[in-house]
Amino acid sequence: DVFSQWHFPAGVVDAIRFHHIPEQSGGNELAYILHAADLLAKVKQDEIPIYEISSVLNEHVSDFLGLVQEDIAAIFIEMKESEKKLTHI
Repeated sequence: DVFSQWHFPAGVVDAIRFHHIPEQSGGNELAYILHAADLLAKVKQDEIPIYEISSVLNEHVSDFLGLVQEDIAAIFIEMKESEKKLTHI
């Protein structure tokens, strides 16, 4: 609601509103992306083998975004490398 009051675009407001339940967003791609990023960001780098990282996302989310195991692993690795850079500033 705050983002609506700040006049963010409706699609962005819906993405934020539904990022925990993207399947209820009416197909809002940004909601799915935020959902995937949120879940992947919560996984610690050594917590799960990289070849199993796709199990963090439910199949509906990865299918909607057109992501396969290799894509998810690459995104995860890039996110964690970015986190390292940000924490070492």
